Amino acid sequence: MLTEEERVKKAHIAMMKHPETALYSGVMMMGNTEVVDDAITAYTDGINKRYGRAFLKAVCKTDQEIAGLVLHENLHIVLRHMLHN
Repeated sequence: MLTEEERVKKAHIAMMKHPETALYSGVMMMGNTEVVDDAITAYTDGINKRYGRAFLKAVCKTDQEIAGLVLHENLHIVLRHMLHN
């Protein structure tokens, strides 16, 4: 049984190897990626990514669901949804 941290890391590695998502590898490697107990869901500040442990356990049952969430958070960064001054 993998920990939530290992599941997120596994999703990152799988997407970095996949031809359709490998383009985002640089963004996935930026900042810190953490699984934390105090996050209700998942979020990014435009550089760092945080995933709520309870949220991952409750919502992401499969590897594909974890990968979808990881891609979702990283696309916020790619699309510059967080503005920096």
